Amino acid sequence: MGLLDLLRGNPIIAAVREPQVLDYALRQDVGAIFMLCGEISDLRKYVARCEAASKPVFIHLELVSGLSSDQAGMKYLAGEVKPDGIITTKVHQVALAMKERLLAIQRLFMLDTLALRTGVSTAKAAKPDAVEVLPAVVPKAIATVAAELSCPVIAGGLIGSMEDIKAALAAGAVAVSLSKRELWGVQVPGWRRGMGAAGIKP
Repeated sequence: MGLLDLLRGNPIIAAVREPQVLDYALRQDVGAIFMLCGEISDLRKYVARCEAASKPVFIHLELVSGLSSDQAGMKYLAGEVKPDGIITTKVHQVALAMKERLLAIQRLFMLDTLALRTGVSTAKAAKPDAVEVLPAVVPKAIATVAAELSCPVIAGGLIGSMEDIKAALAAGAVAVSLSKRELWGVQVPGWRRGMGAAGIKP
């Protein structure tokens, strides 16, 4: 099953930065959970809660304490923790995840033109299931990445309003990840499953 299927028609992804917020996120109408925190010993518990709530969950590898960045670590994650996928800034982790049949989202930080070009180039080589572009409040960067890559683009970072969400979707993102709890569960006017960004006006 691909990432777009997992989102089930909901472009809002709850980015959970504190474990104690997870249960709140699971009660919201969101398409998926991005776990941006935690320790390796607690990951299975978090994933089980997400499974019970029928929410796809992705673990950000660089933000979890105690998880090895080698093949053994990825095997453990896939075999014991069993999230739907991972998020990473590292190209080699994308390859390791795909080898273990985990969905892989590559995070790209668009700090300047060079970072944008480098990010697109590495994503083309790594072929992740999706890329996450940060910050989400730079629609031009989102549009450039979406035009260059054939995989879905998720926008994340600095989203503070419905206007930011709509602008990111209008620029070509298929979903947005955000940690602002007030925006988890919002309905995006003009958005429906299978439509992507079509019809969304910033």
